[in-house]
Amino acid sequence: MVVSALLAAWSLQKGGFATDKEPPWRPSFEEAIPRPTGANGYEEYLRAADIVSNPVSLSFARYEGYLMARSLGGFPDEAPPRPVGVAENATLLDVQREHVRRCGQALDLVERGNGKPVFDPREKVDGATTFPELAGLKEIAKFAVTNMRVCFADGQPDRAVAIAQAVLTMRSRMPSTTLITEVVGIVIDSIVFAAINENTDRISERGWTRLEAVANQRLATNRYPEAMKAELASSLTSLKALKNGSLTGDQFGTETDPNTQAIVASYNKLSPAQRDLLYERIASSLIDQYRAIFERLDGPEAEWANAPPPEETKYDGTLGSLAASLAGLVCPVFNQSAIAAIKNRTQLRLLKLHSLIQTFRWHHGHLPDKLSNAAPKDCLDPLTAQEYVYESGAAGYKLASKGIRQTGEIELRYRRSTSAPRDPNDPPVLAHAS
Repeated sequence: MVVSALLAAWSLQKGGFATDKEPPWRPSFEEAIPRPTGANGYEEYLRAADIVSNPVSLSFARYEGYLMARSLGGFPDEAPPRPVGVAENATLLDVQREHVRRCGQALDLVERGNGKPVFDPREKVDGATTFPELAGLKEIAKFAVTNMRVCFADGQPDRAVAIAQAVLTMRSRMPSTTLITEVVGIVIDSIVFAAINENTDRISERGWTRLEAVANQRLATNRYPEAMKAELASSLTSLKALKNGSLTGDQFGTETDPNTQAIVASYNKLSPAQRDLLYERIASSLIDQYRAIFERLDGPEAEWANAPPPEETKYDGTLGSLAASLAGLVCPVFNQSAIAAIKNRTQLRLLKLHSLIQTFRWHHGHLPDKLSNAAPKDCLDPLTAQEYVYESGAAGYKLASKGIRQTGEIELRYRRSTSAPRDPNDPPVLAHAS
């Protein structure tokens, strides 16, 4: 998969209540499902994605983000247009209730899709394949958070947990078609985890039992290696297409760079025999890189993100340097995705631990003094081989993994860099639950 495409997947994590210019909205269902059958749960997911990512729903999401930013002391430059049906003096909860009333059927579709087999409808995936539905699938998670807040406000904590469970199940069943789809799945998890973290004290004992079951089910399998295998297959398919086609500068993202222009010109002059030889060199290098990746994935999670940095190559006119330069088009951005996968699996373990801590609180009327009192078999962190950070007090408790060098401390709530601007669509930070 082309590196720029993978980096674009990370951009799906960004949110906000205002954008400069947006392309005309078009349903992703029609683009990704040319021949619907009704037998694939992915069809329901995409119908749901279109409901929550259409202009009406997004107008609610932006206005909610604006109101939340104001409530947290922010000073947005300009208020987005007020959604249809929303009064001028409407509160954040008023707007969210109206949003849920208009778009709540999306989550019904998700639950219906969870009851069917789920598979990618595409017949093949290569470097030219687009995934128009991924942004909409992320919007499902964001809308689910809105719906959960309404449920908690209306005294329906078990319904809120059922919504979280449905979206986490959807994420676990999304096809691991490429590394991009797995990264977006991790983003979906993070959005839901943050909402759970925001409401730890509102979830019932029965709700925590359900969330513990979700965590155990998800931890029993590891999707990341499967996504990497799919990525390898996609990369080899892209490489074959490159062998049989022409190269353009925009595939590097630096069309005007003289080095890029020299590479493009040289490649497009190669004879078929030279292209065959070049293909074999790049494919061999690619397979070797993935073999090293899979060896790391068979080892401890702490080693997953230790891939050596790619060697810098400058084209010098030889076939070898041309092969090295073109390899960057199909080689994965591995360490970044590995760090995301490490955090994701650690957050699933933290979700389980939160469940055990809160279940202890429900049964005993107080928080455990030590983590081992609530989770005697799970208080050692597999990532660090050390105990988790657990601190309890009158204001609540903190639970975290110490993490590794590449991740820093990991909590159930996704943490951006302290220097990054806060997304107004993120849930408010509460001091008593981490």
